[in-house]
Amino acid sequence: MSVPLSSDWSRACVPFGPATDNRWSPLGTGILLVQRPVVWLVTLDALVPEGAALSAWVSPENDGTLFDLGDLHRHTGLSWIRGGGYAAALCPVKPEWKTKALNAEQSVLDPRLAVPMTPTCTVQYHYTGQGVFGGGPAAPHVISGVVTRNSVERLFCSLPLFARNAGAPVFAVVNSAQGGEPEVRLLGLAEQAAERAPLPLSSVLPIAAAFELLQSDEAQAQVSRVVPSEV
Repeated sequence: MSVPLSSDWSRACVPFGPATDNRWSPLGTGILLVQRPVVWLVTLDALVPEGAALSAWVSPENDGTLFDLGDLHRHTGLSWIRGGGYAAALCPVKPEWKTKALNAEQSVLDPRLAVPMTPTCTVQYHYTGQGVFGGGPAAPHVISGVVTRNSVERLFCSLPLFARNAGAPVFAVVNSAQGGEPEVRLLGLAEQAAERAPLPLSSVLPIAAAFELLQSDEAQAQVSRVVPSEV
């Protein structure tokens, strides 16, 4: 059984990296998550260097659109927040980017629901040019696999992990906690490929920890800088 992933879901995937002198070098991938009333770019903590000025590839339109997160942080006092293996930054979105953000209801918040042999897939990119702005990510590739081992802390899936694609989202077809028909849900972000494994195997950080970070006091402090408080 393959994962019936809508093309809409791939629009929540956002590669990012430093950009200087019209050159952009991808470090990895993140996912757009909505925690109302804001949207966050969420990725693995290990991919975000301290103090780095990073730009997100938010749209392939017009030969590619980069959003300068570093410039946003310099002018607003915002910053990356970190916790549970994740890093997150507030990320404004525009209709013309045609991005999509996923919410908690579209995610697997209890990784134990993704039992071994649960169908999974990941969205990853090949790059047409190393570090060149005009050579950003090609069309996303959807790669299928299954869960091979699960726990609250970490899952393993039979998925490869291409270069510069750490943080790629992993989706799964799971039954809801309330029962009913299986549905596609965001499972987590791919961390690294397992070494010396006989088959492609990647570890996956469960997405529940990301939503815990977005509900933290540190996250609320960031939101209060950009969203007026109610009178």
